[in-house]
Amino acid sequence: MEFFNATHPDSFSKLDMSQCSLVMPAISVGNVGQLATDILISTTLAENLGVIYDESLLPMIGNDPYTNGDTNNSCKLSSSCDVYHAKAENLVIIQQRATFVKGKRKMYRDKLIKWIKEMKFAKVVLLSSTYSHIRTDQQLAGSQFRYLATSKAKENCKTDNSWTELEDTSDEFGRMSKNLPGSGITKTLYTDCSEKDVPLIVVLMFCSEGDNAPDALRMIDFANNTLNVINIKPRSSLEELKQAWKIPKSWNLNFGNTYNRLIY
Repeated sequence: MEFFNATHPDSFSKLDMSQCSLVMPAISVGNVGQLATDILISTTLAENLGVIYDESLLPMIGNDPYTNGDTNNSCKLSSSCDVYHAKAENLVIIQQRATFVKGKRKMYRDKLIKWIKEMKFAKVVLLSSTYSHIRTDQQLAGSQFRYLATSKAKENCKTDNSWTELEDTSDEFGRMSKNLPGSGITKTLYTDCSEKDVPLIVVLMFCSEGDNAPDALRMIDFANNTLNVINIKPRSSLEELKQAWKIPKSWNLNFGNTYNRLIY
């Protein structure tokens, strides 16, 4: 079986992916990237394009998280790694819901990069997060977002002055490098894309585990500077963010159902 399997192969073969940006999350601290991807899919009303089915991913199946009707009666299913298409916004969106099989992350990265190059995406945007407790003194204040971009992406990376590149930090031996604990495959994927001339932009947020829904809203709004999904304007409060972006109905069950008071 191929790495990517289109729902409608004939229609998919006619799409020009060179005009599209690919957006995907990294499984990282607080699942912020995945939550932000949920918001992006819901806001753009992106349609399912197909599925990434590979031995490197743990299998999973569930109900459609983006249905606008009764989730119990939805006939659509979601898998461990679905691909969506937002036609009006020229976006292809990967939503990865399951983690990797132990020892097979490199296999996934290699196949993913091969597919990206075959599709000839204009750019790739990775939504990721890293532990807030590893911040240096200079990172404690100001924006809690950072970015990384390969040399291929920097040519087309349209950002404003609020974008700050992730600083190098030193280890116990004084060696300088990008420190990204808790960010999953972010660092290795960035390295691979740099070596293979893939236009990758990493949008990174410092955060902690907990209720990360507000973080996800802030992340997708920040990433909007390069995605141009909705009108770009400053949105400081959570209420403004909730009005600007569409929250998936499935988020109502993020923490499970409420308990039955009769048991007490």
